[in-house]
Amino acid sequence: VLLLALLAAGYDDGGIPVWVALLSAVMMTAGTLFGGWRISHTIGYKITTIDPLRGSVAQTFSALMLFVGAIALHWPISTTHTVTAGALGAGENQHFSVTNRLLVIRILWMWALTPAATCALAFVLALALSPAAG
Repeated sequence: VLLLALLAAGYDDGGIPVWVALLSAVMMTAGTLFGGWRISHTIGYKITTIDPLRGSVAQTFSALMLFVGAIALHWPISTTHTVTAGALGAGENQHFSVTNRLLVIRILWMWALTPAATCALAFVLALALSPAAG
């Protein structure tokens, strides 16, 4: 996003500035530090209870799906989606009663609504900034 903003402002140096790469790394680290534990707890304990064996299976097949899909087939695959789906699939192997179906439905709704909400907010922001652009 920062690089696109720089390009729109006329930056044409050809590479990614070091400060953009460092700021991106810091922000990704902060997001993982402050939000990652909550996501991991939800995937590992709230959706379904994952033991070490099923966790290994979920991680292996998530990594395999990411490798095949993203690298071999060039599909835009989300790590969060594949890990969550892998954990859900591995957890379903235990008993269907251990899966929190309401939480799964809520997560699926959020996955479906996120692109629409992002599109709407980007439209509003572009509309608000268009008079400033001239």
